[in-house]
Amino acid sequence: MTLIIIFIYPFSVFIKSSMIMKIIFNYLLTEQPIRFMIRLSLIMIITKTIRRLHTDERI
Repeated sequence: MTLIIIFIYPFSVFIKSSMIMKIIFNYLLTEQPIRFMIRLSLIMIITKTIRRLHTDERI
């Protein structure tokens, strides 16, 4: 669990709406493991797309 938090924490800080990320993460912790993994993968995809958008803005 700590590794997942360490991985998501930089993104939540990087994104301006970090409170929403925390709420989503707390919601995931209450969910079942299978649903948790599915939603976690979705969040990872979203963070990757956001990171790509930010890199495009820099270029």
